[in-house]
Amino acid sequence: MLADTGTALSKRILILRKGYFVLGRDDMDILGRWLSNLVNLENLDLSDNDIREASDEFPEQLAKLTNLTRLNLSATGLRKSTFRKVGSALKAMPNLKQLHLAENDVGEAIVDIADGLKGLSELTWLNLEECEMESDGVEALTGAFDGLSNLTNFYLHGNSKITPSGVDVLFQNLHRLQKLECLEMRGLEIVYEPCSRLVKECFDVLKWRPFQYDGCDKVVLDKVNSEDVKKIASASGS
Repeated sequence: MLADTGTALSKRILILRKGYFVLGRDDMDILGRWLSNLVNLENLDLSDNDIREASDEFPEQLAKLTNLTRLNLSATGLRKSTFRKVGSALKAMPNLKQLHLAENDVGEAIVDIADGLKGLSELTWLNLEECEMESDGVEALTGAFDGLSNLTNFYLHGNSKITPSGVDVLFQNLHRLQKLECLEMRGLEIVYEPCSRLVKECFDVLKWRPFQYDGCDKVVLDKVNSEDVKKIASASGS
């Protein structure tokens, strides 16, 4: 049970990471009141805690943290409906440099997250590992690429629902992330045949090769670095 101090705070860091707390509705209400007072907070890390009981007001409370530079909500069990509103909250965080949403069932709510990302020009690190994302989500994310002008690290691995067409869309737009240094796609399997011309060319240029898995030719994509991005851009004619 969280203690409610009821006092105004000026802390810049609040970390409950890996506490493995299960925070009930009362706890989340108290946490919300804390957040309302933490006007100078720069780093909020609630990862690896079960906060699925967060109220509808939780994203609105997050939106008050306009000085945040790092937000970690990985493995928190938040519902899709909450993540939709988190997308709106991101619009109030222009200084955000790191966003971690890994190991959550974000699913189709990634469309709302993508909308919130469009104004985050300071963001350098985006972690969307194992978010149950599908190809429509990838397309929505690419719509935010022009605004992510400082993104260097992009983590997508474990989103096995992304189809070859989703990978095509991603590759066709990677050149818009002009400062990208690392794209982590480990565990993202796509069927080698049929693949688009672009994906095939990238396999050739980057020396990726398919392997036999359950009777099908599949490719497990690993890390893509900045030099790879340039080669992909060249292959796509961008």
